[in-house]
Amino acid sequence: MATYGRGVWESDLQNKVLCDYPINLQSTPTGNTSTRLSWNAVKNAVSYTFEYCETGSSIWKGNTTTTDTVVNLSNLSLNTAYTWRVKTNCNGNISAFSAASFTLIKSCPLVSGLNASSITKNTATLNWNSDAGASSYSYQYKIGNTWSSLQTTSNNSVNISGLNDLTTYQWRVKINCLYDTSNFVTDSFTTLSICGTNCCPPMFSNMLDLTTTSAKLSWSKVKGALTYLVEYKHTNSGTWISTTATTDTTIVLTGLDAGAYDWRVSTNCSGASSSYTVNSFTIYCGSAGASNESEFIREVKIGSYDRKSGGDGGYYFNPKPNINLIPGQQYAITVAAGFTGVFRTDYLSLFLDFNNNGSYGDANELLAQKKIVDTTKATITFTLPSNASIGNSRMRVVLKWGSYASNCNMFRYGEVEDYLVNIIQGPENPYTPQTIANPRFLTIYPVPADRILNWYYPFSTEQMVKYAITNIEGKELVSKNYKIDKYFTNGQIDVSTLKNGIYFLNIASTEGHQVVKFMINR
Repeated sequence: MATYGRGVWESDLQNKVLCDYPINLQSTPTGNTSTRLSWNAVKNAVSYTFEYCETGSSIWKGNTTTTDTVVNLSNLSLNTAYTWRVKTNCNGNISAFSAASFTLIKSCPLVSGLNASSITKNTATLNWNSDAGASSYSYQYKIGNTWSSLQTTSNNSVNISGLNDLTTYQWRVKINCLYDTSNFVTDSFTTLSICGTNCCPPMFSNMLDLTTTSAKLSWSKVKGALTYLVEYKHTNSGTWISTTATTDTTIVLTGLDAGAYDWRVSTNCSGASSSYTVNSFTIYCGSAGASNESEFIREVKIGSYDRKSGGDGGYYFNPKPNINLIPGQQYAITVAAGFTGVFRTDYLSLFLDFNNNGSYGDANELLAQKKIVDTTKATITFTLPSNASIGNSRMRVVLKWGSYASNCNMFRYGEVEDYLVNIIQGPENPYTPQTIANPRFLTIYPVPADRILNWYYPFSTEQMVKYAITNIEGKELVSKNYKIDKYFTNGQIDVSTLKNGIYFLNIASTEGHQVVKFMINR
């Protein structure tokens, strides 16, 4: 009985196959949310049974039977611990489970050392520290509220362009690792102004609405400006008078007396102030007829300029330099008087403010005087002094009943008209050897320019000439190359498309390169 029983047990044992459990369980991440699980092959194994769960849970997932020693898991959660186990299925026998655990952790580090360098008004270089585990880097920068398209580079530095001046940009970069990507790290930089690291001064300045006691001044808006500071003084004074800083681009100076003034405006930016943009203006002494109901200036004609008008309320000013005068030349000006009712004898006075001090009372500034008797029109001839300064000046025509008016006279009956005139350099005789031998200089008119800029230069030989107009940044805006004849002296340039501001006219020829500064003011 015992022998038989022992024989049965021995027989059964002979038919049983030893089944070991798997060993060397490994977890190898294959992505942000995936991993590869593996174990050593077991002798006599027919298959393996695998399953996993979140650590601490009793609910097992993925129960799978496989003949392979590898299982791939996906759609896992980051920073979550998982337990997994596997057993061997042998021929008629099953091993115990072997168990292991793993956790998928975001292993790609954050980028460090963000900084922007080589910043200009429209470019910048973005830099960050390199990382040994990085396979690449992804970066983008923000344009307004929108991020640019994501760009990838293997370098830890990139150059970007096409930026706007004086603008703050956000930018960000992340590391791309083999199976992971870090979060973005963000930084910012501000592009420079068109003046580089400096605060830009206003591009141009204008004088508007000049009266006998006030001046309205204006200038261009500067990007990045917090406030503007205006200072002014009499031209012959060494002391500037400061105004209160303003956020506007206009200011009205009041309480002024007659005379020439210099004024300047600077920009106040964050932590810096610009250089000054300088200009000048003249306050002219007041003169007007209190009543022009009985007599007034009906017409003023000089050369090609001819203005016909009514009473104009006792005073009129033409701010456009429509009248050109050449020093040393003689001119005739015709003034017609208008009357209401009975004709009366009126007295005509003509002044020209050569030194632009606003008084009309200096030597030789009274050009001529004449009665209007038994006619409604009088013609005055005068010679413009040969030493008259080139540039803008102002002419005053006064019609007064009863007596001649002084330079700054408020009177009862009559009218006053002021005209902005342009004193220009007259043409020299190109056939005079002495003229050609003398130094030649580039001159322009009118100043300021409006729509046509006239230039004068006596060339001594036939040659190719280039003219170019540049702005204060040196950018060429208008240019032309052409062949000129010997003794060519005068040219015209259409500047109607240019905005008000300061420009430079460049004339390049075999005789040299000359530059002259001018302003456009419409």
